[in-house]
Amino acid sequence: MGSLLFAPSVVGASPYHYLDYSNLTQNKRAQPKSGRPDKSKESYALVYEKDALPNTGSSQSIMTALGLLAIGSLIVIITKDKKRKKIATFLIVGATGLVTLSTASALNLNANIHESGRDGVLQISSYRYVGYLELDDRTVSSVSPASTVSPVEQPKVVTEKGEPEVHEKPDYTQPIGANLVEPEVHEKLAYTEPVGTTEVDENGNLIEPPVSEKPEYTQPVGMVPDEAPKTEKPEYTEPVGTAGVDENGNLIEPPVSNIPEYTEPISTVSEVASEREESPSLHTDIRTETIPKTTIEESDPTKFIGDNSVKQIGEDGERQIVTSYEELHGKKISEPVETVTIVKEMKPEILVKGTKEKPTVDLKTDNLSQVLENLDYYKDYTISTTMTYDVGKGAEVSTLEDRPLRLDLKKVELKDIANTSLVQVNESGVESDSNHLTSLPSDVTNYYLKVTSRENKVTRLAIDKIEEVIEEGKQLYKVTAKAPDLVQRDKDGKLRDTYTYYFEKPRATEDKVYYNFHDLAKDMQANPSGEFKLGADLNAVNVKPAGKAYVMVKFRGTLSSVENHQYTIHNLERPLFNEAEGATLKNFNLGNVNINMPWADKVAPIGNMFKNSTLENIKVVGSVTGNNDVTGAVNKLDEANMRNVAFIGKINSLGDKGWWSGGLVSESWRSNVDSSYIDADIKANNSKVGGLIAKIDHGVNPMDVKQRGRLTKSVVKGTMTLKNHGQSGGVIHDNYNWGWVENNVSMMKVNNGEIMYGSGSVDSGDPDFGFHYFKNNVYVRDVASGNVSYKRSKQIQGVDQAEADKRIATFNITADKYEITDPLVNTLNNLTTRDNEYKTTQDYKAEREQAYRNIEKLQPFYNKEWIVNQGNKLTDESNLVKKTVLSVTGMKAGQFVTDLSDIDKIMVHYADGTKEELTVTEELTVTAKTDSKVAQVKEYDVAGQNIVYTPNMVMKNRNQLASGIREVS
Repeated sequence: MGSLLFAPSVVGASPYHYLDYSNLTQNKRAQPKSGRPDKSKESYALVYEKDALPNTGSSQSIMTALGLLAIGSLIVIITKDKKRKKIATFLIVGATGLVTLSTASALNLNANIHESGRDGVLQISSYRYVGYLELDDRTVSSVSPASTVSPVEQPKVVTEKGEPEVHEKPDYTQPIGANLVEPEVHEKLAYTEPVGTTEVDENGNLIEPPVSEKPEYTQPVGMVPDEAPKTEKPEYTEPVGTAGVDENGNLIEPPVSNIPEYTEPISTVSEVASEREESPSLHTDIRTETIPKTTIEESDPTKFIGDNSVKQIGEDGERQIVTSYEELHGKKISEPVETVTIVKEMKPEILVKGTKEKPTVDLKTDNLSQVLENLDYYKDYTISTTMTYDVGKGAEVSTLEDRPLRLDLKKVELKDIANTSLVQVNESGVESDSNHLTSLPSDVTNYYLKVTSRENKVTRLAIDKIEEVIEEGKQLYKVTAKAPDLVQRDKDGKLRDTYTYYFEKPRATEDKVYYNFHDLAKDMQANPSGEFKLGADLNAVNVKPAGKAYVMVKFRGTLSSVENHQYTIHNLERPLFNEAEGATLKNFNLGNVNINMPWADKVAPIGNMFKNSTLENIKVVGSVTGNNDVTGAVNKLDEANMRNVAFIGKINSLGDKGWWSGGLVSESWRSNVDSSYIDADIKANNSKVGGLIAKIDHGVNPMDVKQRGRLTKSVVKGTMTLKNHGQSGGVIHDNYNWGWVENNVSMMKVNNGEIMYGSGSVDSGDPDFGFHYFKNNVYVRDVASGNVSYKRSKQIQGVDQAEADKRIATFNITADKYEITDPLVNTLNNLTTRDNEYKTTQDYKAEREQAYRNIEKLQPFYNKEWIVNQGNKLTDESNLVKKTVLSVTGMKAGQFVTDLSDIDKIMVHYADGTKEELTVTEELTVTAKTDSKVAQVKEYDVAGQNIVYTPNMVMKNRNQLASGIREVS
């Protein structure tokens, strides 16, 4: 029978086909693209090159081809289509020749070196990846399952008997065809026509077959039964034999013989797909390790050797280690890679060690007290005693045993003092202020000192004596009080076992010249239209205001210093005036102002409203706290004039109504402010703040623009911190009707506000308002700061410091340079500000300032040195270091108690709303001590804090009182 070829139907169900580079044609070998396919095409040929090819491969291929020519054989290849149906393909090779399906330019996908699939680029044993080819219907030798392939009758070729001519190992690269003559090679044109049925005419010429659309192929090819058995992908394991046909045309089962493994591809015969290569797998090991805490030692040259403390308690950390490597066939094929992740940071323990050498001092009986005074408290010293004596045998020296020495100072000291006053109690028990004595009392038993802290805690001390003394030429009263274990530092910093209080002996008024503030305030209230002059610095301590201010009536008079002087009124705790009209205030200062009125609106040191009045040459220094409309000088000017007025200090507006607040003035109505100065720390919750003036308003009459309603030649410095923007600005909040703002310099640092002009009206474009009359105002670059949120704000000029100083020199501002001297009694009473309370105390550390304040709440009686020592013992992690204590409450058996003489816990409340939590409770465990070594003070140890707690109470023996009550009953 003739040689017939039933071509295999290869279904392109898999997008990736794995080809050997050596099986490609010369033209195709130059076409693989490097890299990995981008999946933009439906299928790809992935090209691999064998690491080392055997030398006998080509001759074996030729010999195999010759064997197929000599012996007819039948090869049965079973494949599957997309519908998972089996297709049996019969390849009958006769001695008369072979027929191929591929053209010179097509790819033979049957010569896969790995089973086609969807896995993309793989690692294939003994091969390396070269690149990929994009596939379509024209570039493969496979026949689409939608095509029908008819067997072609080939003309018989008669050859002479005998062995075929064999050449010396020819390099044969073309597919096996109908004869062994190599055809002429032409340019490999892409085949674009459908596959049909080809026939041959009587002359042996090919007849062009009719072309039909590729119908869906539904029937098997050849001698396969109507329906192939439906088995689930059976693996073919039998060897390939030689099949024949009997005389009736039936297949004869060929004898099966084992054949050696064939490793070279045959171009036109599909190989049985090899078993899929196993891919390397990633193996990972995960383990957790503890990071042991380390110890860091820091040196403190201010502490003696042996004086060590823990600055930070250490904690172990934790880390996770992931080890990964590639594994193939159960063997490690790559080097392990470790990845370390810190789960919990290790916190080192920080130990502070003293490095200061302990001094050696020679103690002699004549200087023993002097030497001991210079020793530090809470430090360990050693006393080495050498005794020289003579018992008639000459001088002998004996060294006594060393003795330790430590000075632990723990006494009662009154701290954070806001006010001290002398109070008299008459026979009826009625108390009266006696701070303005004109003569010495004969009996001091009915007097006591009332000491009030800044947190309004009152301590009453019994009077020991009252004296009249002269200090630095001034007549003063000196009051001395005593109490068990009470100490106080004098003006030189020396500790005394008494409490002394100085106040001025009033000097009577002479010809409208005043020498004490008590008389001045009383007379201005009584005669508001009078003329009043300051003949000396006055002290407002213990002078009661008439209401919200010291002078509540409308003041219409004149207040100044005597000619050629600039005297100061010290320690105002309320505004000086409520309101004034037609008044003149000039040539005086307000020093140590401490106005704390968080409940009140319209708070300012000089006063609230000034109409048709003049204020000039006034300096105000201090702190002002209020609710809404809080200002450094006055709240409102109404057709008034202010010139050369300065405020230096702090302004704090707590209100939320969005009112005006200014560094100098809140509202200026048709008033002029010239040559003024502000250096302030301004804080506001919700206010319209102007660094100099909040609101400037000329009024609607344009006839005297610039003559009224102006702000010129002034300077503003400091900081402005705003919770809400409020359209606040470093110089002004807003400029209303024809207001005039010209030639001012800002060095204000504004946080959450505008650098100069606060209101958005700056961009209104109205020629009669806002920015049109905001001229030649500058800020200092690299000093001033703030938002520039508006379009026209960008037109405001910045200058360097040198240029700003030149401008300021022409403003004629002198108020900021007025000298203010603390009153002599402030120095004698060793008064200090809240911020400076501990700064001069031994071992003070700035970073522990809050801790000292908190220790005060737990130990209200003890001296500053002890408080600092206790605060320094706390670790950095303690809440008593990091938070602000509001209150401390005693507890017993889980209940709050008022009897603090017997408690087992305390609850600490913090400003952030939290409570102290240690171990499993919210309270601090306390243990009563038998003796605090301070009279009338109960003391507890606080567990885990290395400090003590003393209730705010004085322990007294009331047994005698109780006995007396029983006797009466």
